[in-house]
Amino acid sequence: MARRAGRPYMPVSVVTDENWPNYGMFEFRNDRATLHLNIKLLTEDRLRFQALATVLHEGRHFTQHYAANGELTIFDFRARRWQKNMQKYVPSAEDSELYSMQEVERDAQKFALRKMKAWKRKFEKEEDFWLIYENLQKRFTLAEQEAKEKYGKFYKHKIRKRINKRF
Repeated sequence: MARRAGRPYMPVSVVTDENWPNYGMFEFRNDRATLHLNIKLLTEDRLRFQALATVLHEGRHFTQHYAANGELTIFDFRARRWQKNMQKYVPSAEDSELYSMQEVERDAQKFALRKMKAWKRKFEKEEDFWLIYENLQKRFTLAEQEAKEKYGKFYKHKIRKRINKRF
């Protein structure tokens, strides 16, 4: 994934705290990227496809970070939107609705879904794959439906505007 994205690899850190509420997290601190994974993803067989989806999602965040912090040209529209969103990033604990609909999260969600969809035939007989894939798809669609209901037709613009007003 790193090679295809044209970015460096990142180390993985396993979080052994059983009360950690996340499956994974991308962190960039002191000029170093780290992918933190919940130990449950490595020890519970039924979560193996959740592990795959988490690595895809969090890996995409590093790709976003790498692109947004490189030398941008005037035509790097997506990387500029990522950069702007990262500066005003909304943590899920602060506002779960804005968190799931912000630019970098939607892109990472779409990326993981697209990659998982490409493997549907390979894992067609794996019940755990389908449970995870359908859950990801359902959460993605539901977040968009709820945003449309709350903000109306121009929900993406209104959400960006609300995020930009935070600071």
